[in-house]
Amino acid sequence: MKLWQMAGCVLLGIGSMHAQSVDTTSNGAGYVPVISGGMGYVHNVNGGVTTLEPQINPILLVPFGSHVLLESRTDFTGFFQRSNGTSGPFTGPFKGKVFKTVEFAQVDWLADTHVIVSVGKYLLPFGLYNERLLPIWIRNLQDSPINAAIGTRTSGAGDGLMLRGVASENSSYSIQYTAYFSARSNINQLQAARTAGGDVSVYLKKPRVEIGTSYQRFLQGNQINSVATYLSWQSSRQPLDVKFEYDHSHNGHGFWLESAYLLSQTPRDLGLLKHLQLVGRVQQFSPLNGGGNGVPRASTQRFDAGLNYYVRDDLRFVSSYGRQFSSLGNANIWNVGFTYRFMIPLWPCSAQPGDANFCQVPAQCAGSGRARLPEKLLTLSCSAHDSFPAHHRDDYHAHAHACPSFKTRRTASAEISGPVNYVAICNSSRRSNSVRRSFDKAMELTL
Repeated sequence: MKLWQMAGCVLLGIGSMHAQSVDTTSNGAGYVPVISGGMGYVHNVNGGVTTLEPQINPILLVPFGSHVLLESRTDFTGFFQRSNGTSGPFTGPFKGKVFKTVEFAQVDWLADTHVIVSVGKYLLPFGLYNERLLPIWIRNLQDSPINAAIGTRTSGAGDGLMLRGVASENSSYSIQYTAYFSARSNINQLQAARTAGGDVSVYLKKPRVEIGTSYQRFLQGNQINSVATYLSWQSSRQPLDVKFEYDHSHNGHGFWLESAYLLSQTPRDLGLLKHLQLVGRVQQFSPLNGGGNGVPRASTQRFDAGLNYYVRDDLRFVSSYGRQFSSLGNANIWNVGFTYRFMIPLWPCSAQPGDANFCQVPAQCAGSGRARLPEKLLTLSCSAHDSFPAHHRDDYHAHAHACPSFKTRRTASAEISGPVNYVAICNSSRRSNSVRRSFDKAMELTL
């Protein structure tokens, strides 16, 4: 533990010295700590059993100059069921408890334009779901895929060191990488398994297609390998988002395919429909060696259909129906609820360039080969008329194809900001997921 404390102090010291030597001479940008995150409520009925699931997921982001960021997310989720809710008569009072989990707590250091170094508890970068789609306000369907446990044992996070960045980039594509090692830990709220692995993906900018693969070696107990292959596509002409992932491990293999379409291009006289999102997902899982470890022990197929309504960019109502088929029993799954996205700067900042507390993207962040940012929603667009509204964009696809000077890549769980992008939180009293302002009269930054 002392080793990690020393490493954290070294990173903070380097970041602070670098910030003093660069920021004050280049742009004088101020860096404002932020509390962000999401909250919501889901009423779930699975096979006739009702569960009430309120939750709130605050994220703390504290920048130390332009190169170091302290970030942490804590999850508070309640699970409440009726007395005898699994056996009947399903008429008793709802009882349950609220669970608290520190999902990650890490220090990120932008070492150079190709490498970000993270130390602490971080989300395991395996496949698409765990890093990018897990937060309640981002996921299109509130239930996780069947095979989401593959590659994320035992807590979905690792304790140790992670390196990530952009290996190569030009006007047509970018290649991203991640490598990590996690130590075994049984410390309360810092639980993790001893694992090592990485992720590599290629993003083709013109078609807006990303193809990637993840690998993990589980290094304790029954040592196993897990592999994921994934694809993500967002149409440049229609508000259509398609994602696919195949996972394989010692305990089983399976896939999920999800599509989401926002009716934002409906005729003007049907304006209410512009806020509707149609979602569909199909998935299948086949156990190996008895399954278990978070995945089913019997072959399982499931389809889901969802309907979400965006009241604003930061507030939506969610609903879905799913049917699961398994030799252990078939079931209907219903979900209905709402999600809300919030962002609160911890002190005011100015919207005027030149002010000491002006919030902006530091100039050092621009340029080819910029490292991808580990935990935040960063959506850069050169056009105010993009076919994807802010609330529908995949956090990963940051429209880099349209902004050659801002080649941002992967975000982790897509909340806000980044180790070098603490930003544009001025005007945050407006819709918190749609804070917009011009940057050098060319860029539009949407949080």
